[in-house]
Amino acid sequence: MGMRNDNPRHAGHAGRDADGGRGWPVVVITVVLVMALLAAASVVVVRHRRSAALEAAASSSVASAQASLNRDASSSPSSSTSTKSAAPSDTARSAASAARQARQKRLDALKSDIGQRIAGYGGTWSVYVEDMKTGASISVNDHSQPSASIIKLYVMLAVYTRIADGALKDDAGIDALLTEMITVSSNDATNTLVTTLGNGDANRGFDIVNRTAKANGFDETAMNDLLYDSGTHDSSLKRTSVDDAGRFMAKVYRGQLVSQEYSRKMLALLLGQQRRLKIPAGLPDGTKVANKTGEIPGTENDAAIVYGTAADHGGDYVMTVMTQDVDNVTAQAQIRELSGVVWRSLE
Repeated sequence: MGMRNDNPRHAGHAGRDADGGRGWPVVVITVVLVMALLAAASVVVVRHRRSAALEAAASSSVASAQASLNRDASSSPSSSTSTKSAAPSDTARSAASAARQARQKRLDALKSDIGQRIAGYGGTWSVYVEDMKTGASISVNDHSQPSASIIKLYVMLAVYTRIADGALKDDAGIDALLTEMITVSSNDATNTLVTTLGNGDANRGFDIVNRTAKANGFDETAMNDLLYDSGTHDSSLKRTSVDDAGRFMAKVYRGQLVSQEYSRKMLALLLGQQRRLKIPAGLPDGTKVANKTGEIPGTENDAAIVYGTAADHGGDYVMTVMTQDVDNVTAQAQIRELSGVVWRSLE
């Protein structure tokens, strides 16, 4: 009986210890659950904020894109205007290309006709024709050959080049010599000008003429002798080609030799030409022609700018004919015939 513990306070204390041992796990679990809930709530908040930010960014991008579209729309009239303003240029280029092709087609047919005709002529013939409006051209049997007085074109070019450079004074004496050399084909005037170019040395003058010709793209041209009234000297020492002479005349026409001013001076001299028995004589009366002839025994040459009847100069052209080993009188008549053929083809 003495072994029993009937103390109620002691017994109650022992009971609380037993209950407390069972309650702590519940508390821990509760705390963990609360913390997990708080963490989950934080994630939700963060995600919500991120979603809101993304939506804001998307809205900003849409607004920016719309603004860009609005700017493009507002600028489209000027773009359309630019396109429209460029369109005539494209149209003009297309029209020019079509016109050149059409002219070239006609010139190609002319080339065939000329080839057949000169095949029946005596001697050797070369012909160049260029349409001034389109630049379309043909060349038949081009090669470097004796120029006769056509070489005087290149002397004129050298003189005006030296004047433009300030190396030669443009005075009445020079003007008179140029006029005599071109309009009546004076050999004496030519020789004086060549010697003047060389400061008294004809060989140096030849060098200046040749270098000037080459500088302007006339590669088949060379002068290595003075001009003489007799035909006993070596004609091969003065040479050019129908292509060189033809392009020379075309550049004069377009104001492309030395300068527009000096090209006009050259054209004025050529329009004053007195020798009109070849290309000009095969054209209708009153036709405006600027030309330079060349002739020695067995050779008849002529280089001409021919002005058509069209008000817009659409019929203007250059024609150059050079011959070798021909009967001079017969060749003059044949050049007139060819001149008429070209006129009828291009008018």
